[in-house]
Amino acid sequence: MPQFDSAAYYYAYLLKWASSQRPDGSIPHVSPNGYGWGGTFWSNFPVYALAEYCRRYPDARLKGIMRPVIDKWLDYLNSHVRPDGILAQYEPKKGDCLGDWLYPEIHKTKHAYGDWGHTVEGMFFNNCAYAWAIKRALGIDGLITDPARRAELEHRHAALVKAIDREWYKNGLYVSEDARYQAIALLGGAADAGGHRAETEKAMQDIVEWKGYIDGGSPSYMPILRLLCATRRGRELALRTFRRREAPGFLYFADEGYNTIPEDWWYGRKSHGSMIHTCYTGPAGALFHGFAGFEIDGDKITVAPLLSDTLPNFSVYTETLYGTLYVKVESKGGRRIVWVLCPNGCEGKFVGDGTHALHPGLNRFCVAAGQ
Repeated sequence: MPQFDSAAYYYAYLLKWASSQRPDGSIPHVSPNGYGWGGTFWSNFPVYALAEYCRRYPDARLKGIMRPVIDKWLDYLNSHVRPDGILAQYEPKKGDCLGDWLYPEIHKTKHAYGDWGHTVEGMFFNNCAYAWAIKRALGIDGLITDPARRAELEHRHAALVKAIDREWYKNGLYVSEDARYQAIALLGGAADAGGHRAETEKAMQDIVEWKGYIDGGSPSYMPILRLLCATRRGRELALRTFRRREAPGFLYFADEGYNTIPEDWWYGRKSHGSMIHTCYTGPAGALFHGFAGFEIDGDKITVAPLLSDTLPNFSVYTETLYGTLYVKVESKGGRRIVWVLCPNGCEGKFVGDGTHALHPGLNRFCVAAGQ
């Protein structure tokens, strides 16, 4: 948000989402109000957007506006949870409870276009999206302040992720051999509830390496990419998928003249779907932040750059509320020289061959190759 000076835009957009909420607490898939297909992941946007906004701008007024909106939305979903703890298909129309949508392999699946709400995959995806919404809401500092309400939501989340894990974790995988389902299980917390987070993270990365591309559709592409960028191996894999010139690689679409990742991933022809679903700045931002290992929370900064022969030299910068955060990596004589320009007013840590303090101004670190 600071990178594009877009705080005011997202503030106004969140207010539009708040005004779009229906009397029963449900939230449409697009805002301002207009009909469009989608599912739980789409309607969760106010939760995700507020969480990201508040990481950079601790705005108590906006939290006060959004608190009842998010409360009503989570209560609406809870009203559709079955006795066995699973969120049921809560909208009757065909396109109103979608799971993942228009992922690269849709031509190989039994479901045209993606995961409809009544399918195993669609049910699983929406349940994980609901769990993720509760988790994100609880993680927004100062949003859920009533102790009784926090305890209630924590109880709901714990019951939900246990039910998800019990219903859909089989033979070491969630649902099938696809990275998108492992990713959403990780985000929602089901993998933690089942005690196999490490195995699920490895499975997601193994699948990306085996396929050679990120297999997510409109809602799951960015979550997979964000999870990959959290680890060194994952960042290497993400870089490999970006450099791929065959469909559905990032450079394939660039070579075809796209400036977005289209809604429709069908190979060998121009998309007939929306061209605005995943702007290139989204995946590029996630990957660049993955290279640099940026983690920014107010005035606290962590820098854990990718130090790899795949990308021996690079520089990345991003804007913060306190100024520009800049990282430059140079390869010299079997070692990596890392320069970090930390804005005044900030402090944090650098993670390379160990953990070191970051101070305002220019910091220099020397790390052995392969760290």
